[in-house]
Amino acid sequence: SHTAVIRGSTMYIFGGRLNTGELGGDTWPIDFSAAPASWAAPIAAGADGPAGRRSHTAVVRDDLMLVFAGVDATGLYLRDLWALNLTARSWQQLDDSVADCAGNGVSPGARQRHSATLMSGIMY
Repeated sequence: SHTAVIRGSTMYIFGGRLNTGELGGDTWPIDFSAAPASWAAPIAAGADGPAGRRSHTAVVRDDLMLVFAGVDATGLYLRDLWALNLTARSWQQLDDSVADCAGNGVSPGARQRHSATLMSGIMY
């Protein structure tokens, strides 16, 4: 239950349950611009990034991978929104007003196994 998004010729895989049973928090880029495809160094979430999670969603907007909600290692449903700058390889947590889906400044509630898409620069 990880996510995979494409930007240019690179796919970024984030989160999900690892073979150890732990939840991943790193982002794994794989470049398809040449054959064979090659893995780049993972982007660690570190202290400034999101907790490992599963059943979340992710979309790409410009140079950002946006990650929303999911479930953490304790089983807690999340409602946080994170942005990974794919060039700078750095995370930033975004506030509720950025996660505004209804136009009223309130983000959606905590959830898992949902879907998301990006249309005209807006994450739905």
